[in-house]
Amino acid sequence: MSRAPDEGMPPLQRFVEDLKDRLPDGTDVRLNEPGGPPSVWVHGAKDAGWIVVPV
Repeated sequence: MSRAPDEGMPPLQRFVEDLKDRLPDGTDVRLNEPGGPPSVWVHGAKDAGWIVVPV
């Protein structure tokens, strides 16, 4: 039986990978460091700052 490419990937990491696929090229998407509330950081190629989204 073959596995899907993201099978076994942690759900939050899978969410980030799906998000990257939907955003414009050059957009940087990162998870915050472990230990705090989970957040996704998004920086557009032409943006001056980051957008932080709690998840």
